[in-house]
Amino acid sequence: MGQAALAAVAELSPAPQAAILGRKERVDIANAAMINGISSHTFDFDDTHLKTIIHPAGPVASAVLALGEHIGATGREMIDALVIGIEVSCRVGNAIYPDHYEVTGAGRNIGREIALRLARQGVAVAVNVRQSVAEGQAVVDDIKRQGGAAILCMADVTDREAVENMVSTIDAAWGRLDILINNAAIRKEVEFSELSVAQWHATLGVVLDGTFHCSQAALALRKKSGQGTIVNIGGLTAHTGAEHRVHVITAKAGLVGMTKALANDLGADGITVNCVAPGMIDTQRATSSSSGTPGHHATRHTLLGRNGTPAEVADAVLWLVGDGARFITGQVSHVNGGAYLGS
Repeated sequence: MGQAALAAVAELSPAPQAAILGRKERVDIANAAMINGISSHTFDFDDTHLKTIIHPAGPVASAVLALGEHIGATGREMIDALVIGIEVSCRVGNAIYPDHYEVTGAGRNIGREIALRLARQGVAVAVNVRQSVAEGQAVVDDIKRQGGAAILCMADVTDREAVENMVSTIDAAWGRLDILINNAAIRKEVEFSELSVAQWHATLGVVLDGTFHCSQAALALRKKSGQGTIVNIGGLTAHTGAEHRVHVITAKAGLVGMTKALANDLGADGITVNCVAPGMIDTQRATSSSSGTPGHHATRHTLLGRNGTPAEVADAVLWLVGDGARFITGQVSHVNGGAYLGS
């Protein structure tokens, strides 16, 4: 071992395994465990195997291995210590699998930010897009460049067969799905007198049918978790109303009802279901699914004197899927800078 690594070991705290592992190494350990189907109770590795789990060329890896030599620990003892001493971005029994997560409509804006932020926590991400393949692939590539695990799943969430095929892809890749984020939506504004039947059905289809299909098709996988989570992405105007959005508001208001109903149906399986309702968020809106900046942005104002960001919405989602929110279900979390209060 290098002298620098041994010197680092000599200065470690009483919980050295926690101190010397960074996020990158935690992700590597979790991913290796996921791929090999290993839990903390079945590790039986010597130092050679340990090198295959942590980046062998990195200084952190050298310090971990030096620690093992220094204290005369076996491979199994080292691995057990690592599992106990660090947070591996997981909530599944004693296994060190990272959570497995799918977000629909993840090619841009809020969906993209949610995917990237969860990946930074060591969560393996399935990125769903309907048409925006380049944007979806860019999210996957960004996650992989950061050392995370991600796959791209093309599917129209209004097509039940396509959704079932997507879930099968996730099952084949990871064998589980702990977190589902229903984010796909159409938000085009149109005067009620000009709203076509096709526009009405298309909007409700993506928001409500899509959430129904994804939530039901992936139910068996989420039950495997024992602590599954669904977060539906709603919207401010579902609670306040707005002009030229009767189809969007109806769909998003229905999403609130579905959230509460699913919370009742799935609670016994340990699955929480909540809704995040963003409002006054600065995003880049595709012309295929929206009308640009919503009209109500011109008349409604936040109490904080600024609009929000996709990252701030993602932070709310991140909390709801985490350990700290396991006793919260059937709720709507508003992220709108106080605009809901009528300012």
